[in-house]
Amino acid sequence: MDNKFKYLFWTEIHKLLTVLSQWVAAKQARAAQTYLPQVQRVWYEQAVANGTLDDVALVARELGEEPIATPKGRRQYEWRISEVKVYVDDDDNYLTVHMAEQLVCSTQPTVRLFIPGHWLHILAPYMERAQVHDQAWQTMQSQWGYTTDAYNTNPQL
Repeated sequence: MDNKFKYLFWTEIHKLLTVLSQWVAAKQARAAQTYLPQVQRVWYEQAVANGTLDDVALVARELGEEPIATPKGRRQYEWRISEVKVYVDDDDNYLTVHMAEQLVCSTQPTVRLFIPGHWLHILAPYMERAQVHDQAWQTMQSQWGYTTDAYNTNPQL
C-alpha cells in the first residue's frame, strides 16, 4: 500500500507541476508579445532622439570603403569591423547593422529596430573618428568652396 500511495502522490505532483509550468510559459509568451514591442519602440525612439543612428550611419559614410558600385549610381556604403557590419543606403534613406549575422539595427520603415548591445561598444571609438573626419571635411568644404553633387561624393569646384 505504501508504494502505491507514493506512486499516486508523485504522479499527481508531476501533473500539477506540468500544468503550472504550462501556465507560466503561456503568461510569459503573452507578456513578451505585449511588452517587447513597446521596449523595441522605446529603444528605437531613444536612438533617434539622441543621435545614435546618425552617428552609426556616419561611420559607414566616413570610414567605409568607397561607395558600393551600383548600376544606377546610388549612394550606398558598407563598413565592417570585427563582427559588426554597417550598411547605409542614402538614396532609400535607411541604415542596417548586423552583429555576427544577427540584425541589431534597422531604420527601414517596416522594421524600425534598435537593440543596444556589445556592437555599440565596438563602434564607439570609430564613431568619434568618423565625427572628426566629417568635421574636417565640412571645414575644408567651407574654406575651399567645395561642393558635392547629388549622386557623387567626389568634390567639385
